[in-house]
Amino acid sequence: GPYPASTNFGATSVGTMAIRRFLRPVCYQNLPDDLLPVDLR
Repeated sequence: GPYPASTNFGATSVGTMAIRRFLRPVCYQNLPDDLLPVDLR
């Protein structure tokens, strides 16, 4: 039969949702300017 990881997209590096493992949401909405990173001021 097929390998178990090939049918579970969360456990393989080639699944359609695999990129979510590397995403990190960052939001600076309503953050005071003095707390922003220098590049974003």
